[in-house]
Amino acid sequence: MAASKAKITIWIAIIGALGVIGSTVLPRWLASDKKEPATETVNFSGAVVEEGSNSSVVQAEITIVGRNEHYYSEGNGNFRIQVKTDHDIRIRVNKAGYTPYERSYALPDENVIIVLQKQK
Repeated sequence: MAASKAKITIWIAIIGALGVIGSTVLPRWLASDKKEPATETVNFSGAVVEEGSNSSVVQAEITIVGRNEHYYSEGNGNFRIQVKTDHDIRIRVNKAGYTPYERSYALPDENVIIVLQKQK
């Protein structure tokens, strides 16, 4: 009887120790996969121009790849996008009659000149 009582005591100690270890390690392990959302808003701005003439490209559609956001260059080709992110972005620029443009940028980045080529 004393031997079975000792076994029960050992098992209770083991289960208790696993509970303490699990309650300490498990929350940290689960939290390590979670990324904090970006809290800082940074600017990405510049102008869209035509290759060769450097003429402003009006109403060029600017999208951030992987997001459902669309922006357009103004009448003078300028654009300004406020981005909430903590990493580089990849942008795509489209305008009828021009070859699509795609490139990655490190943020913040201002005074970017995006040069579009006319389609042949």
